[in-house]
Amino acid sequence: MKNQSVKNNIDWISVFIYIALVTLGWLNIYSSSLLSTDGTYQKQLIFICCTIPLIFVVLFVDGKFYEKYASIIFGVSLLSLAGLFLFGKTIAGQRCWYAIGSFTLQPSEFAKAATSLALAKYLSDTQINLKETNRQIQALAIMLLPVMLILPQPDPGSALIYSAFILVLYREGLPSWYVWTAFITIILFV
Repeated sequence: MKNQSVKNNIDWISVFIYIALVTLGWLNIYSSSLLSTDGTYQKQLIFICCTIPLIFVVLFVDGKFYEKYASIIFGVSLLSLAGLFLFGKTIAGQRCWYAIGSFTLQPSEFAKAATSLALAKYLSDTQINLKETNRQIQALAIMLLPVMLILPQPDPGSALIYSAFILVLYREGLPSWYVWTAFITIILFV
């Protein structure tokens, strides 16, 4: 029987790369806000420290939980994005954050993970064939629903990240003309 220990199944190279990226990101925030009095780098360091226990929670939760509740997690993320229009805090002309005391929370970051879960759950169904137009529309709807809630905030940078899901869909059988159309559109836009 295969060893199911979390410790033995961790990709340590990815963990090292993740730690390096987080460290470099924090150092960039630190160096750019050193003369600032708003405490940006301290808030980011607190956030980094608070996420370490969350990493272990995510690792130790059974994968079936994510599969079972992917739709609910996705729905909650969509509601949190929609709630920004009523309860969001406007910073630099963008209504993308919830203010919780002196901290702000950007639900579009959590929506990315929720969309990944929902898309993975949808694609894991054995009857899904992305050659069928109906299945393509359903998969693209999962991807585009959060984008339609993020764009009016306006936060095009976060919305643009969702375009990476096209590659996932292409890998799972989406016709290649989608990728080429997106590529040509980007070239024309630039």
